[in-house]
Amino acid sequence: MTLPHQIRSKIYVTALVAKELSIKAKEACNSVILEDDFKKHDKKVMKKVAEKTDFFVAQANIMPKIAAAFGRVLGPRGLMPNPKIGGVIAPTGEIKPVIEKMKSVVKLETKNEPTIKLSIGNEVMKDDDIAE
Repeated sequence: MTLPHQIRSKIYVTALVAKELSIKAKEACNSVILEDDFKKHDKKVMKKVAEKTDFFVAQANIMPKIAAAFGRVLGPRGLMPNPKIGGVIAPTGEIKPVIEKMKSVVKLETKNEPTIKLSIGNEVMKDDDIAE
């Protein structure tokens, strides 16, 4: 769910892209894994990357390769690039606006509970922004 105001000032974003988006991804993301390097990243390395990453963004035309290479690690953690929040980007798309949007995204998840618990703000936000 996207909130109207950013609740995080910093997020760690990893990009899974091909050459077309590599320059834009290096400028906007904390780390970048290129399509050519997918085979070099084994399961242990990807687990370490998944632990420190808040969101993954991916290039749309290589999603099948991403699913084959990283699906077993990212899928169970709920970290696969999500097109609902803009995490799957066209080869000619922009990454910076997507990352700014991700700063106001919260994940709604219930695990056999009738209630939803999530953070909608922080102490430095104005009361009106939190209420909104």
